[in-house]
Amino acid sequence: MKSFLFGNHFFAMPILSSARFGVVFILLIIVPATVLSFFSLHSLTKESAYLEQQVQSGLKEEVRHGHSSVNQLLKRMHHELDGYFSEEAGGEHLKEKSPYAGIIFKLSKDRQFLLPDPAALSSPEQEFVSSTKNFFNDTVPVPVYSGRYQADTSPTQEAYNVNTDPQPSGKIFFSQIIAGHTSGTIPLILNGENQLLFWKAWSDGQIVGCLIDKGHFKKEMSDILPQAVTESRILTVLDDTARPIVLVDGMGYRDWRQTYLSKEISRALPNWKIAVYLINPQAISLQANRFSKIIQFIILMMFLVIALGCLLVYNFLTEKMRLAQQRIAFAINVSHELRTPLTSIQMFAQMLVEKKGESHKKQEQYLQFILSETGRLKHLVNHLLDFSSLENKHHRYQKESIDIIKLCRDLVESQRLRLETLGFTVQFYSVAESVLVWADQEAIKQSLLNLLTNAEKYSLEQKEMSLYIHVVGKFVMIDVKDEGVGITKEERERIFEEFYRIDAPVNTKIQGTGLGLTMARKIIRDHKGDLLCLAAVKGAFFRIQLPIQKFLK
Repeated sequence: MKSFLFGNHFFAMPILSSARFGVVFILLIIVPATVLSFFSLHSLTKESAYLEQQVQSGLKEEVRHGHSSVNQLLKRMHHELDGYFSEEAGGEHLKEKSPYAGIIFKLSKDRQFLLPDPAALSSPEQEFVSSTKNFFNDTVPVPVYSGRYQADTSPTQEAYNVNTDPQPSGKIFFSQIIAGHTSGTIPLILNGENQLLFWKAWSDGQIVGCLIDKGHFKKEMSDILPQAVTESRILTVLDDTARPIVLVDGMGYRDWRQTYLSKEISRALPNWKIAVYLINPQAISLQANRFSKIIQFIILMMFLVIALGCLLVYNFLTEKMRLAQQRIAFAINVSHELRTPLTSIQMFAQMLVEKKGESHKKQEQYLQFILSETGRLKHLVNHLLDFSSLENKHHRYQKESIDIIKLCRDLVESQRLRLETLGFTVQFYSVAESVLVWADQEAIKQSLLNLLTNAEKYSLEQKEMSLYIHVVGKFVMIDVKDEGVGITKEERERIFEEFYRIDAPVNTKIQGTGLGLTMARKIIRDHKGDLLCLAAVKGAFFRIQLPIQKFLK
C-alpha cells in the first residue's frame, strides 16, 4: 500500500508488487495454458486412432455401397430373366433378347431335356446336359451355402474381413429347391467351375431357364462399381477363384486373398466377394502420424504464441505498474517540494504581519526569504511545465548558430561563485576556442544546468566537478564529471526514465522529481545529439554529444 500526504488530506493507493503480480499472472494464464497444451498433446494418441477408424469406416462404406450395387444388379438380372421366360413369351427367342442368357434349357414334366435339342447338340450344350442331367433328376444333390437359392439375393449378414471360403451347411436336391417357388438362381459346379443357373417353373410343370453368361455378368458388375483404383486403395469384385473380375492398370501382382476389407456378395454367388486393398498398407499409420505431428506443431506454436503474448503483456503491465509507482513517488516528491517553499512563504509572511515592530533590516531579510522561496517555487512549476511541453511536443525551439564553448564557459562562470561558496572546486577545459552548433541556447543551457545541479546534489564529501569540451569527428563532446556517490552500471540507462530515481538511502535526503535527466536527454536528442551516462572510476560521468553546425545538412 503506497500512501502520501497532500495538503491536509491523506491518500492511499493499493499497488500490487511485481513479484506478487508475476505469481498471479502465472497462476491465471501460464499454468492453464500449459495444462491445456499437455492434455491436447496427450489426446493426440486417441485422435490418431480415431483417424484410422475414420479411414476404415470410409472404406467400409465403399465396400457396403459396392455390395449393394452388385446385389441390385442380381435382382435386375433375375427380374429380366423372369419376364423373358414367362409362359406367354415361350422362351424361344430369349438368347437374342437377353445378353445374360448363355445356354438355354427346357425340361418336361418328368425332367427330361426338351432344350437343348438332344438330336443336335453342340459341344458346350452336350457338356451342360451331361453335367446337369443327374441334378435335374434328383439323383445328385448340390451344396447349400446359406438357405435356398431363390430370387431374393439380399445379404444375410454384415461380415467383413472374411477371407476364407464359405463352408456348405448341407446338400439339397433340385426338387427341394423349387418346392413352393416359381423361379430362382442356383450356383452349380460344372466341370470344376462355378456357374450360375437361372430356372423358372411353368404352370404345366415344365421347367425353363438358362446358364448365365458370366462374361457379360462380370462386365455389368465392373460398370456399376466405383473407380477401381485411387491413390490409396483398390476396390474390386473377386470371383469364386479369388481373382478380380477385371484387371486394370495399377493393380499389379498381389495375393488377392489377402484383403484389407471384404464382404460376401450373396448366397447366390458363393465365394464371390467385394474387396478393398490398400495401395500402401502403412498409409493409414503414416497419415495418422503426419496428422499427429502437424497437430503437435500447431499446439506447440499456439503455446509459444500464448507464452510470448503473456510475456509481452506481463512486461507491459509490470512496466505500467512500475510507472504507476514512480508517479506516486513523483507526486510525493512534488507535494513535498511544493509544500516546503509554501510553508516558508506562509511563515515569513505571517511574521511580517504579526511583528510590525521589527526593524527594517529584519523585514528586508524576511522579504528576501519570501522572494527566494517564491523563485524556488516558480522554478519547480516551470520545470513541470517544460516537461509537459516536451512530452506533448508543444515545445518550440528557437534555434540559431551559437558558440557552444562560450555558452558552457559563461554558464560555469555564472555558477562558480555560488558553488565555491558551498565548498566545490569547479574546473573548465576546452580543446578549442570556438565551436558553432545550431541549437536553442536556453534549452541547451537548461540541460547543462540539470547536469551541474545533479553533480551538486550528489557530491556529499568530495566536492569536485569538471566540464571538459573536445571534438570527435562531426560532434562536439561536453563531458560533465563529479566525485560524488556515483551510478551503478545497471542504473546508467534507467536514470533517464520519467520519474525514476535511484533507490538508495542517500536519495531520501535529496530533493528531486526524477524529471531532470529525462528532460535533458529529450532536449539534446531533439537537437540530433545524445546524452549518455558513461562508466567512471568514481562519481558520475555524463557526456553530451551535439553535431557541429558545418556538418549539418
